[in-house]
Amino acid sequence: MLRSAEATAFDVQQTPHQPRLPQKNLSRERLQAELQFLRRQAAELQAELNNVRESKAHLASWPASVALEAKLLEKAEAENAMLQRKLDHQLLVASKVKRLLLQHMHQRATGPEALPYVNALWLLYDQFVNEIDYAHALTDSVLNETEWGISQTGRAFAMSTKVQNHLGRERAFTELRRQTWSPLSLEAACATSWKCLCDVFRSPGIQPTEFACSDKSVAAQYLRVVRFQGREVTVCVSTVGKRFFESNRELNVWRSVLTFGGDETRSEHGAYADETGWKVSEPATLGGTLSRVVTRVELFCDDETISVEDLGNLVRCAREFDYGRIEEAIENATLDDAVTDLMTLPTGLE
Repeated sequence: MLRSAEATAFDVQQTPHQPRLPQKNLSRERLQAELQFLRRQAAELQAELNNVRESKAHLASWPASVALEAKLLEKAEAENAMLQRKLDHQLLVASKVKRLLLQHMHQRATGPEALPYVNALWLLYDQFVNEIDYAHALTDSVLNETEWGISQTGRAFAMSTKVQNHLGRERAFTELRRQTWSPLSLEAACATSWKCLCDVFRSPGIQPTEFACSDKSVAAQYLRVVRFQGREVTVCVSTVGKRFFESNRELNVWRSVLTFGGDETRSEHGAYADETGWKVSEPATLGGTLSRVVTRVELFCDDETISVEDLGNLVRCAREFDYGRIEEAIENATLDDAVTDLMTLPTGLE
C-alpha cells in the first residue's frame, strides 16, 4: 500500500507541465479592427476636405487668373501688331529704295547742260516724283529723329546745320523745323492749307515760270528776290509736292532745288540747295489740328569765299519768306488769324 502511494507520487512528479493555450478575445479584436478602419476613413475624409478647400480657393481666384491671361494676351497681340507694322514699313522702304536704285541705273548720263546748279523743272520733275515716293516712306523716321523742344517765335524756323567734308569738298546739311496749331478740323485745315499753297505760287511778288496744281500734287518753278546781308539776291525755286492721305492724318512731301543769283536758272558761283520736306498734320489732343514741318537741305557751293553757314542762312531766309506767305494766306482764309505758332499756346495741345 505504501509502495503504491509512492509510485503514484513519483508518477505525478515525472509528468511534464502542459501550458494552457490563450483564449481569443473576439470582442477586443473586433474593436481594434473597427478602430483601424475608422482611422483610414478619417484620413481619406481629411484628404477630401483638403481637396475641397483647394478647389474652393481656385474657384475664388479664377476670374483674376482669366483677367490676367486676357491682359497678357492683349499685350502680346498689340506688340505683335506693332512689330508687324514696323516690318511692313521696313519692307516698303526697302522695295522703294530698290526701285529707285534700278531707275537710276537705267537713266542716261546727263550732259553739261543738266548739271545740278542748272535749275530747270523739266529736268528735275521725273526724278522728284520718284524720290517723293521714297521720302514718303521715311516720314515717321524723320519725325522720330527730329527734336521738337526748341523754342520758336513768330514764323521763324528752328535750324541746325552740320558741316561735313566729302572728298575734300565742304558740304552742309541743314534741317529746318516748325510746328503750328489750327482750331480747324483736320480735313478743313488740310484743305485750306493746300489751297493757299497753290494760290501763293500765283500771288504778287512771285514770278512763276512753270506751274501746275491738282488736288493731290503740285509742280512749280518761280523766281523772286530776297534781301540778304544788305543786298538783293534772286532765288529760283523748282519744287514738286504730293499729298498723301493716311488714317487720321495727312502728309505733304516735296522735293525742291533752290539756286541763287546769276540768271534765271543758272546759279551764281555754283551755289544751290537740294531740299526734301515733310509736313504732317493730325488731330491735336485738345482739339484742332497740329502740323509739323521738317525740311532737310543739302547745300553746295563751288566758291570758297562763300561759307556754307551763310548759304544755310540764305536758305532759311528764303524758305521762311515762302512758308510765311503760305501761312499768312491760311490765316486770312480762316478770317480770325486761327493758325497760331505752337509755342504761343498752352501746354498740352500736342
